[in-house]
Amino acid sequence: MIESTKPEEALACRHDEELRKQAEKAEDLLRRLDDIAPALLHDSGIAPDRWDAVLRATVEIIRGKNAADSQEKNTFVEAVLNRCFERGTVNSFEAIKGRGRQDWKVVLPNGMTVAVESKGAGDGNNTTIYERPAWADELVIWSQNPHSLLKHPGKSAWSAIATRLFPKIHADPRQRVDAYLFWDGRCGSEDRPCPKSHGITDGLREAATPYEAAPGKPSGWLPPPCVFLFPKTVAEVRENPEPPLHTLATSHFVRALFDALDVPEPLRPTYVNDARMLLEQSEKGTLLNISVVSRRYGEGKEAVRVKARPKLSKQGH
Repeated sequence: MIESTKPEEALACRHDEELRKQAEKAEDLLRRLDDIAPALLHDSGIAPDRWDAVLRATVEIIRGKNAADSQEKNTFVEAVLNRCFERGTVNSFEAIKGRGRQDWKVVLPNGMTVAVESKGAGDGNNTTIYERPAWADELVIWSQNPHSLLKHPGKSAWSAIATRLFPKIHADPRQRVDAYLFWDGRCGSEDRPCPKSHGITDGLREAATPYEAAPGKPSGWLPPPCVFLFPKTVAEVRENPEPPLHTLATSHFVRALFDALDVPEPLRPTYVNDARMLLEQSEKGTLLNISVVSRRYGEGKEAVRVKARPKLSKQGH
């Protein structure tokens, strides 16, 4: 297993490099617009000497509008859940936004209930705004990040797990999460090619998202989600310092997705990643160790373990 400290190694997929370079050039252009084209700003009624403040305010306005516009993300989740319902891998689902902090309630054929919390980019504060409901047998956090293409998916996923979710779960074990998904309409598109070998082409992409499949893939090709399985139980430094992880046998919602997406059984173990928490006692107190193992979808590459430096825990768990 390869050891790494690079967050982007948490997932094998990468955004299109040329698009990222162009976005960086656009950022540089906008920052220097007052020097490059002051006449253009004058013609638009903008004072060049105030461009820095105007640009910052504009970025915040756009960011706020993008965050508030959740229709694209809701459409993707609803299309996927509809697929699961049609294939019989879920019995029912309903949007419950506005009742508590959950977004979707899913009932599986075995009667288990799953709370699905739909989130944006993993490094956003919104990632930690959730409450595990008493009725949920499972809680799944589902991140979608279709518009932020400068940070590779692994970096976003690592931030969600290591800097947002695990610290919250450690501080308040009642908020335990069972699985984390990174999956949106850009997955498998030209902007974010997916290295997974399996995908479906029976209309789900067209129903879920306006983004087309990457060149070289069949029309409508959509890959399965990137999945991280979380600990099944709460970490406790003396009795349970490194809690065991969920598996495909115990993560019922993930299994329902894989069933609905026709993921072949031999591929499934390579399509899930580990998110581990380890507590250690030291002279200074309890150390919180967080790591993830990315199996890179079994495409002939060795798995990568990404680790952060241990942090001193202020909690007593």
